Amino acid sequence: KIESNAGDANILLGMTVLKPAELGLNSDYMDFDSTHSSLSFQIRNDGDSTLYWSAEITSDSSWIVHVDPAGAALDGGEAQIINVFVYRSGMPAGTYRDSLRIMSNAGSQWIHAGMDVGERYFYVHRVNCGSDRQFIDNRGNPWGSDKSYLSGYWGYNGGDAYQVADDIAATEDDDLFRSERWGSSGYAFDVENGVYDVSLYFAEIYFESPGMRVFDVIVEGDTLIRDLDIFAEAGHDMALIKSFQVTVADSQLNIGFVSVIEDPKIAAIEIIGERWISGVVSNPEVSTPPWSRLEDNYPNPFNPSTVIPFSLSEEAFVDLSVFNTLGQQVTTLIYSNLPRGEHRAIWKARHSLPSGIYFYRIRIKGPGITCTGSRKMLLTK
Repeated sequence: KIESNAGDANILLGMTVLKPAELGLNSDYMDFDSTHSSLSFQIRNDGDSTLYWSAEITSDSSWIVHVDPAGAALDGGEAQIINVFVYRSGMPAGTYRDSLRIMSNAGSQWIHAGMDVGERYFYVHRVNCGSDRQFIDNRGNPWGSDKSYLSGYWGYNGGDAYQVADDIAATEDDDLFRSERWGSSGYAFDVENGVYDVSLYFAEIYFESPGMRVFDVIVEGDTLIRDLDIFAEAGHDMALIKSFQVTVADSQLNIGFVSVIEDPKIAAIEIIGERWISGVVSNPEVSTPPWSRLEDNYPNPFNPSTVIPFSLSEEAFVDLSVFNTLGQQVTTLIYSNLPRGEHRAIWKARHSLPSGIYFYRIRIKGPGITCTGSRKMLLTK
């Protein structure tokens, strides 16, 4: 009330008291089990004042490799989705537990996480059909010599080998198409159940007109190619490749050929599979992985260069590449055959790459098998 010699007046006063910021989470546990590479949770501001928050990975060696975003500001009543990424490659089999700490001006909360890691199963098999020798293609991949089926392994069922010395068009790997197995009922590969990429290589190196050879291709009981006439589709001495993705549920991948006109034939077969399993799978013809050691890079952390050392116990094809936390390939450092002994690769990170965690993965390829290892490194700027 305002009083004066000119009269009185009333002034009404009002005040709003904002509810303090309040940190809220929609979950306190994330289960990545054995399959998930990323999961999400929600952060809420259940108050009225601005909430400032940040996420902290509690362990430097954690398998939790990235949080996006890792911090922000939320007005009253707002919510935000947070993505969490994990990485399994190269980790021993087992169950892992870790936590994220969510810190804010309204206090801290914890989100616990769990992840299961099984044995990583890689199956890479390439067959140089109709040939008694191994072939190395233009990318350095080894193709093993042909052989009859052996229980617990792989091989053909019947048929005969045939070879020519012709030049083969539409390929840089002429030798792979110069040999073939004809008259075979098919091939069998004893593998773990799962999904496989299958590529079949053909070339008509005998007949010189269409309609002379026609056959069906059956993979895992399904007719994937019907009435294949290689000459009609590609011509004489011309490479032809057919690729499929198939699922194996009976521990054996079967590729069959059924004649329509004349004998079926196949020049080469490539099968690639990669998945997590509960047990160890080994190639009965390879007793140990073809590398001796994959070492930690140094320095680590680094900027902008680091050295990646490794050693080979025998000559092998090496694919050494760098990936970010989203699984995207950043660069390839080595893609070639190397002799046995000590080796090292130097990675100089591009100026445009952001700071953060990266992974280097090495794949060692020998006849009929691929082995893999990986390590984590930190780029700082």
